[in-house]
Amino acid sequence: MGTNQLPGKARAARAEGGAGERLRPFDLTATQYAVFSIVGHRDGMTFAELARRFAVTPQTMIKHIASLEDRGLIRRRVDAGNRRALKVAVTTSGQRLFEACEAEIDQAEGKMLGAYTAHELRQFRELLTRLLASTQLMARAQSPDT
Repeated sequence: MGTNQLPGKARAARAEGGAGERLRPFDLTATQYAVFSIVGHRDGMTFAELARRFAVTPQTMIKHIASLEDRGLIRRRVDAGNRRALKVAVTTSGQRLFEACEAEIDQAEGKMLGAYTAHELRQFRELLTRLLASTQLMARAQSPDT
């Protein structure tokens, strides 16, 4: 994570809040970018892991994955260790788009966070990461799967 980068889910929220305009040339919605960004940073996540991370049902995640897969940006593959699980990975053409999107969002975040000191940004990232982790724990506790 770069000096001015937010954690993954916070980057998705940032995309919703204005950087979405920056995603328009890439023909990605903020939600598609959020999923794409997580997969790009953590190649090989399963559908279930992604669904938990976004606190949505696996069926909802399948819809998000399908839209990116239809564009050839990501691909599904069977997990060798668990043949019932599907893993998601960025394709070669997806990697090029991922890098371009990340550069655009990094630039937006740099402008947004540029007024803060390095110490303030470290504190902010730490608090935001803790907040996101506790939100995920609460979502898992409420999930009927657990």
